[in-house]
Amino acid sequence: MWRKISLVVITVFSISLYGCKDDQELIEPYTMTEEIRETMSGITEQGVYAINYPKEKAIIYQGIEKGIRTMSYTVENNVLSIYFETEKLKRPRTYVYRIDFSDSSYDTIDVIVDGNSEAFISYFLQWNQ
Repeated sequence: MWRKISLVVITVFSISLYGCKDDQELIEPYTMTEEIRETMSGITEQGVYAINYPKEKAIIYQGIEKGIRTMSYTVENNVLSIYFETEKLKRPRTYVYRIDFSDSSYDTIDVIVDGNSEAFISYFLQWNQ
């Protein structure tokens, strides 16, 4: 009986600690806003784009033939490296990721798609939010 009670207490304690996590990921999926949709509506070239907001960046992967299967990142020597692994798509899709621009652990962004370094096709300076 004590074993069951202590298991319940440990479980409740673990769940409450999980809810207290306030660390925000450096890169996370972002909502496709109307402004981003309008900006990307005329784009027909597959690749990596960036939109610069006053306090953050959005990295956009416009997939015409390939889409994002997985995304990961590392920060080493002040370089934020973003890794995209892609897969074949049936229809075009746009993927948006928000980058925490206030993080001072990097000063350069490198994007690697399927093992190859990729440059930003265009860099859009957009509206004030």
